[in-house]
Amino acid sequence: MLGIASAFISISLLAACSMTPTTPALSAAAVAQEAIRSKQVDIGFFAIDPLRGADTDYTAAYVVIEGTYVVPQASGIRVNADVDKPGTRIEGVAVAPPAAR
Repeated sequence: MLGIASAFISISLLAACSMTPTTPALSAAAVAQEAIRSKQVDIGFFAIDPLRGADTDYTAAYVVIEGTYVVPQASGIRVNADVDKPGTRIEGVAVAPPAAR
């Protein structure tokens, strides 16, 4: 599964090296991690995770993003510490694999 930044970098890297993809976009980070471990692919795009780092290496970050919370204007949440309180309800969005979009 590729996020927008990693998809752009993948396409740019392939174009710069005059290469074509040899594998389809993988459906989950765990699947992609196994492709790295089994040497099916040479490069993967992942968030840093200590468990993944146990048997693989990370390069320096290729992109740094600014993630934010979206809250109603009347919300009392203004800084990250305001989120970590009992009763705060947080929503997340499941990203569908590209084939399902």
